Amino acid sequence: MSNTVKHILLFRLGIIFLAVLISFFSAAQSGYSVEYEIKHANLSSLQYARLISNDSFAFFYYREEIDTLKEATVFSKKIIHHAAFTDKFSNLIYDQVNYPPGNQYIIKDSIENFEWLPQKGTKIILGYTCYAVKNKRVLVWYTKAFGEGKGFLLYGGLPGLPMQIKDKSRKRTTTATAINKGNYKLVLPQASIISREEHREILKKRFQ
Repeated sequence: MSNTVKHILLFRLGIIFLAVLISFFSAAQSGYSVEYEIKHANLSSLQYARLISNDSFAFFYYREEIDTLKEATVFSKKIIHHAAFTDKFSNLIYDQVNYPPGNQYIIKDSIENFEWLPQKGTKIILGYTCYAVKNKRVLVWYTKAFGEGKGFLLYGGLPGLPMQIKDKSRKRTTTATAINKGNYKLVLPQASIISREEHREILKKRFQ
């Protein structure tokens, strides 16, 4: 057996092991669901998002004003473009994409943690005491009531759950509008798991 064949077999076994491991931990666990409103400075209409988190994983997706997944019992089962599944144990994120058209991929990547500087003062959002941190372009108000803040896209390394995010570079403000505690089951969808570099190569070959 050639080294190339061995490497391919080991890679496939690794993917199978990952799927089994995630399935094992994906049983419903206590957690929370946070709904967000996103206001863009240059748009009159609002955008909406939702973060669902349990002890093992987190799932973030952009939604319509009326959430089609509001009554779901299992989350992240199907690919949702620009949604993200976070594995809290491995500190890995799995971005879901339906692009190029007609294709479904899960892009495996590490979470980029930013340096956040504590700010003075507190404020109350949805009844929770919130504290502020910032970097050059973003001010975040977060609560310590739910532990770490893994799972929210673009803002890795936060010391708590983000309740309001003011992003100057993207000219938008994201604010939590509702939090619900409960048991949430999160599972990784069935799709090809590739690296970000592999996805770039796919796009290059498709559109060159």
